[in-house]
Amino acid sequence: MTERAVGGAGRRVTAHVIAIIAWVGVVAFVGAHAFALAWRPDPTHAGRLESGLTFFALVVQAFTFHEGVALLGVCLLAVALRRKMLAAVVGLLVLGALGPMAWSALPGGEGRGADDLVVMSANVLFVNDDPTRLIEQVREVKPDVLLIEEYQASWSEALHAAIGAEYAYSIEAPSPGATGEAVFSRLPFVSEPVVVPGVGEFAKPEIRIAVEHGGKRVEIVCVHLTAPLHLDAVARQRREVGWMAALVEARMSAPDAPDAIILGGDFNAPYASTHLRELRWAGLHEAQAAVGDGRGATWRPPTGWMSWAPRIRIDQLMYRGRIRATSAHVGGETGSDHLPVWATFRLE
Repeated sequence: MTERAVGGAGRRVTAHVIAIIAWVGVVAFVGAHAFALAWRPDPTHAGRLESGLTFFALVVQAFTFHEGVALLGVCLLAVALRRKMLAAVVGLLVLGALGPMAWSALPGGEGRGADDLVVMSANVLFVNDDPTRLIEQVREVKPDVLLIEEYQASWSEALHAAIGAEYAYSIEAPSPGATGEAVFSRLPFVSEPVVVPGVGEFAKPEIRIAVEHGGKRVEIVCVHLTAPLHLDAVARQRREVGWMAALVEARMSAPDAPDAIILGGDFNAPYASTHLRELRWAGLHEAQAAVGDGRGATWRPPTGWMSWAPRIRIDQLMYRGRIRATSAHVGGETGSDHLPVWATFRLE
């Protein structure tokens, strides 16, 4: 056998091995997403096995974009290796993973109207001691209501000095850790703001306010769900989702129901994930999903190799009632691992 023949045989073996590995990856991707879609954990359950499977499903769905990019590389490799079947199958998976995101890049929504309600939310990171960049964005966007998560008492004086004249109505629940919140509003509160204390294991304060806009009553909740950093936190987050969905249902069916309700903040999970399905079941839409341009990604870790990866969207503005989103946006850096989000809403 000649040296050329040996080399050719070696390349064919290498290509075959690569193709096998790629097929294994394809099967793993399809199986993982099929499981994530089918998985239906009960928010009231807290078993470690169930929480582990729930976390797995969340990771699979949260990083669909990253998986799609990796699959695109596999597709190109399959084309280079002339593996037509593999290239065709992976190409379909790439289309499924990245197609909706590519479609969302098309212009959507009607744009900001002069009479629209503007709500902005920002997780500012509790170790961030510089409010300057958020203040600059607030002055530029001019939201009617500003929601802040991971709010520190040290921010209070600077915010009131910088925007207090425009935002005369506020309620603050600062914390030295990651659980603080605050709401600043141009519009007067039409009822006493509620700082919801721990409900069961819903340990963080969730601030709820009510304002009037265009003759309509709108209730707005500043949300910060537990980060799923360990299995107990995953279970706690799922209970919080169930509690928040129940709150929406209760308020919208109450005798004094508002015309609309908005939930804004850091949900620590994508809107379309199985993880937040109870919120969708409660009739909540999400502004970016409805009218946003592009992925609207907001978060990535501040350190480690993931700090170089594309962001994921876990900060959202959800709404229900006689209201629709007309535009949705992601802001710039504030010194946090999150980017702020803001959206415009039209009351109907």
